[in-house]
Amino acid sequence: MSRPNSQTRVSFEKWHGAGNDFVIIEEVAADLPALAREICSRHFGAGSDGLLICRQSACLEMVMFNPDGSLGEMCGNGLRCFARWASNRGLFEDRGEILTGAGLKQVELHSDGQVSVDMGRARFEGPDLPPAPFLNKMVEAAELKLPGSTVSMGNPHLVLECDNIESIDADEAGPQFEKHPSAPQGYNVHFVQILSSSRIKAKTWERGAGVTLACGSGACAILAAMAEQGKADRSAEIEMPGGVIRIDLDQEGQITMTGPADYVYRGEWLIL
Repeated sequence: MSRPNSQTRVSFEKWHGAGNDFVIIEEVAADLPALAREICSRHFGAGSDGLLICRQSACLEMVMFNPDGSLGEMCGNGLRCFARWASNRGLFEDRGEILTGAGLKQVELHSDGQVSVDMGRARFEGPDLPPAPFLNKMVEAAELKLPGSTVSMGNPHLVLECDNIESIDADEAGPQFEKHPSAPQGYNVHFVQILSSSRIKAKTWERGAGVTLACGSGACAILAAMAEQGKADRSAEIEMPGGVIRIDLDQEGQITMTGPADYVYRGEWLIL
């Protein structure tokens, strides 16, 4: 781990998974929340939905900071990008475990550029969800009243079903549902429209990031909530503005997420 002097140059790469973009760096001794706020800025930095930091100790670890400088527990799209980035550096084989804020995750790289992640099981109760978690319960905010379900994938999600997703302004409604009184830690908010039993359309507002083009853990939460209610198959495609993510839910409740991870560019960031 390098220590910054008055002018330290940090090499980074930018990647995206279905439009959900990330800056990835090796760990440095710096004010990491401040670095995340600076480098993730769309107008004054590289611009991204999060900063992913590679930490190597007993195992390969991905640490994520949101654009507002807060720590993120888990990011499925980010983990796919991180795995391919690490593979390019000889830090990760085609299949193995990566430590995240939500525990160890099994990741597999495919020859077509797709990456699969064993995301574990969805939870419908826990400390990051309301004391009385719910499925298909009416939730009201932003002058909207929608059937909602709370799901945890190691981070809390609120899945809201809509008749017409195009009528929803996620920029306006997202932050109000995020801070709904039922949320102990705030929600990642997903507005969804069921197109068929095997395809669901979604818009996402993420805590600490705002509207994003895709959300991997959110796609898992969406299918878990809809399948639990019998509204979707156990395997389905989640269509998000930035692309499509496939989610498979086995009979034991284990969720596998498969989607793209694409390199954008590399550069250097100057820490003053």
